[in-house]
Amino acid sequence: MKEVKFILAIVTLIIAFNIRPSSHEINTTPICSETYVENSETIDSVIIKECFYKNHLFKSVGIPDYKGRYSYEYQIFKIVGTDTTKTKNSNFFKDKTKLIEELLNKKLKEDYNTDLKYPDLKNCVKQINFRHFNLDEFGVTFMSKDIMAFHIDYKGVSGACFNVSGNSVLLHLNSLKVID
Repeated sequence: MKEVKFILAIVTLIIAFNIRPSSHEINTTPICSETYVENSETIDSVIIKECFYKNHLFKSVGIPDYKGRYSYEYQIFKIVGTDTTKTKNSNFFKDKTKLIEELLNKKLKEDYNTDLKYPDLKNCVKQINFRHFNLDEFGVTFMSKDIMAFHIDYKGVSGACFNVSGNSVLLHLNSLKVID
């Protein structure tokens, strides 16, 4: 059923969003749009967000569960002329991948250690198999025209601990001048 929702979201996205910048444009500021698609299984809509930036399309699809909590799927596509091909985060960030990974993992580790100190969170946080995360494991989108968000899903955390099953690191585009 999740695949059907995702396919529905993609088809809707293709039909609804024909705002792609022309192939000769290189966006130095992200151009984002968000749409909501009715979901027959819950009262909450599927959220589809597309951001065009530096000849790439950053797409996220948020699917709600029966409690209205959203889980997201992220993809990045390279745009060359009229062709759009799926790519990886590391291909976008190129030779700066390791530097960005270090920055993201440092922030995640700080958050993890802080959350372990809270008695109400401790048992849930202990379910996280914390390790070094590769850049390609992150979902990437934009929170605003100058804030890039990197989302990580800590797989294996129980449903009762949904509130700690993932984390996000927000970085200002000025701090990411590594993008050519």
